[in-house]
Amino acid sequence: MSIIYDALKKADKDGDKNQGVKEVDPDKKQPQKDFSWVRLLFSVLGLAVIVTLTLVLLQQNKVINIPVIQKLVDLPAQLKKNSKATGKAKSPAKAKSAAAKSKAAAQPQKPKEYAANKYILEGIIYDPVAPSAVINGEIIKKQDKIGEYEVVDITAESVTLRNLNDSTTMNLSL
Repeated sequence: MSIIYDALKKADKDGDKNQGVKEVDPDKKQPQKDFSWVRLLFSVLGLAVIVTLTLVLLQQNKVINIPVIQKLVDLPAQLKKNSKATGKAKSPAKAKSAAAKSKAAAQPQKPKEYAANKYILEGIIYDPVAPSAVINGEIIKKQDKIGEYEVVDITAESVTLRNLNDSTTMNLSL
């Protein structure tokens, strides 16, 4: 019987060599793959997400005022507004109106024409360091000139213009 057992052992060893099966020594340490770059990548991405969320929360609570973050905060409302505006019309009259609007949007828009002495404050982008405003569709900053006026001051609620000819001032409010 030992002859049969020895033959089986030999056949088993020969079969292992032919099949390319390796014996694993449990006492010998296997080389570990280096995944440090993956950990670093996830750490950096996690940190970026945490910083972004913190800035957005601070912006929403009016603790800080960063225009780029404000755009992120306002983005869901703008997307919701745009999706409502592009919804399907329910009546034929509304469908014609929507088609006319889409035609008008496809054509290049002409700049708005304003009266010579009329300045319309359309918006203020207030940042204590570099405030700016939109007057008659034009983005302006302090000391910019618009027509015969120079921008003297921009606050969160108004813009003050000074006439270059006679030094009178004009206050535009939202």
